[in-house]
Amino acid sequence: MNLTWLYVPADRPERFDKAVTSGADVVIIDLEDSVAPSRKEEARRNAVAYLRGGAPAVHVRINDPATDEGQLDLRALEGLPMAGVRVPKVESPAAVDLVDLDAPIHALLESAAGVVNAVAIAAHPRVAGVALGEQDLIAQLSLTDEAALDQLRIRAVLAAAAVGLPPVPMSVYANVADDKGLLASTRRGRGFGLFGRTAIHPRQLPVIREAFRPSGRRWPPRGRSWRPPKAPSTWARSRCPTAASWTRRSSRGRAARSRWPSGSPSEPTAGRAVRRAAPSAARAPRPWAEGRAAAGGRGLRRESSTSVR
Repeated sequence: MNLTWLYVPADRPERFDKAVTSGADVVIIDLEDSVAPSRKEEARRNAVAYLRGGAPAVHVRINDPATDEGQLDLRALEGLPMAGVRVPKVESPAAVDLVDLDAPIHALLESAAGVVNAVAIAAHPRVAGVALGEQDLIAQLSLTDEAALDQLRIRAVLAAAAVGLPPVPMSVYANVADDKGLLASTRRGRGFGLFGRTAIHPRQLPVIREAFRPSGRRWPPRGRSWRPPKAPSTWARSRCPTAASWTRRSSRGRAARSRWPSGSPSEPTAGRAVRRAAPSAARAPRPWAEGRAAAGGRGLRRESSTSVR
């Protein structure tokens, strides 16, 4: 799966090869947001010339296919080799039908309608992936906190997973100089099930990789074998009412005995150390015990049950 996606403006052809060699998993030649309206035609010519020149397979982001610029993009790119085409402003499956290029389609959900219809869009047979256009969503919904995007991210993740599409990559982080903010934001998105992120500058690529780097912790630790935790042991007193004997019992059936000699109840001389206070070495016989001797054992059960109540 692709982890890093790098946008490069189509009106800056000198950056195409630099983007390809930057180490990004996917390079996206952008005809939309990063190009001024006055330079759209120039950008379109640059992209076509690069694709015809035997360039490595790249993605191309076109303009909204429902606009004139988008239709000009589609006609110019027809028949050219592309690894994928990114379609912005997708709000319904009908928007996908407007794209007649022979390339996998990645639908960008950049409006409330697109997020609401995410499952239907992702289920379109020509859609190979979905992603959010978070900057457009922030502007449309007047969001002031990145945490407000979490609900939208979850919906995109669920839509892709429900129809078997690859994980959803995160949208761009606009502040190129804020590496710490990018790292924190990407780790937050990772926690919501997003995988990978688009970038607008090569310096952001290592930060994105760091955010998705495995922790490196190994369990169990090297050289040790995992064993189930021991059940808590208990100390049970011997059944003999006069013996100062205690038995350590556990669920594994092991028992360790320790006895106290009379006169030194606090210091065991054998077995394991016992943390509970020892009972007195001798105890006066109970009334029901005398009754037992007199009755020859009969009546013990009645007397005992009466004393318990």
